[in-house]
Amino acid sequence: TLIASPPLYPNPSKKFMAIGLAASSVFFLIVFFYIFLEFIDPSIKAPSYLRENVSFPLLANLQRINWESRKKGTIFSRGGSALGDKLRFKEQIKQLRYELENSGHNIFLSASYHSGAGKTTVVKALAESLSLNKKKVLLIDANFRNNTLSKDFNATPSLSSVVLKMSDSPELLSKAVTVTDDENVQIVGCDERDHTPEEL
Repeated sequence: TLIASPPLYPNPSKKFMAIGLAASSVFFLIVFFYIFLEFIDPSIKAPSYLRENVSFPLLANLQRINWESRKKGTIFSRGGSALGDKLRFKEQIKQLRYELENSGHNIFLSASYHSGAGKTTVVKALAESLSLNKKKVLLIDANFRNNTLSKDFNATPSLSSVVLKMSDSPELLSKAVTVTDDENVQIVGCDERDHTPEEL
């Protein structure tokens, strides 16, 4: 039996080592968790991934831009100039216009699974770009749930009546067209309804 006495020299504290190991463990755990989430995430984040995973050709990729207000104005204004991301968007619309003009087709459908994806913005910019290239454009708004295109152009909601009466009077289409401020762009508008174009 020995009498207890304090050590001659103090033992080093392992507190900082324990804190460092705990912090590094949590850091690597979080990094691993985010890598795992990226690995199992099926969403498409890059045009190259979209091009590899769809069976149809990708004509162009458009940059998402933020507009200051609902009044978007014109991207291809004769006297104005686009800056920053809007300038890049303008160049991408030109690329899309070139691809459409050289596709050999005259009818194109713009659609997406949810609102706010940019359908109206792209259609308006593309119509303006085609008009500057001396092309006649007829827009047909069949988005009954969110007829933003008809509202932006103040179009007469005549699509339903045109479809229902087309067999009786083929000339009705020319009367249902709304002329826009651009002489080369016209539109057949629609009203808000709770059905799809296929049901109509």
